[in-house]
Amino acid sequence: MFRKAVLKVGTYHSPDGVVEVTPDRLRHWEKQVKKIQATGYAIPMHWDHSSEMELLEPIKLTTLQENKNRSAQNTVGRLLDFAVSPKGDSAVIRVEGRTTQAKEALQSIAVFVSPVLFSEWKDGSGQTYTDTIGSIDLVDYPVDYAQG
Repeated sequence: MFRKAVLKVGTYHSPDGVVEVTPDRLRHWEKQVKKIQATGYAIPMHWDHSSEMELLEPIKLTTLQENKNRSAQNTVGRLLDFAVSPKGDSAVIRVEGRTTQAKEALQSIAVFVSPVLFSEWKDGSGQTYTDTIGSIDLVDYPVDYAQG
């Protein structure tokens, strides 16, 4: 398990456009992550951001634990917790590396984490989540360049 400070309040420029991080949005993301996890989904972690939408979406926790389907080949970890910092100006995340390579990269601080944001995502039961984190991936060049 690894802890990281991310998403400090401010404006970030990604290839997909501008990302505004506000204290309210941080609290919203915290609630959405907890809501997704409460329904039995895991927010996966991969190497780099995939161009395949399926790999960017949350995955059933049971599928991840059993290494079924896409998880055995592509998922290298998961987001355990997303919490707004005590000051309310950033988030503190806890991630779990599920492969030796991911654990080593996280431990050596050789990679950064980068969330994939969905304006809307619907789970298998039809529950809709808005402005939520679908995955949190390991990357070389994160949009949040100042993570701790």
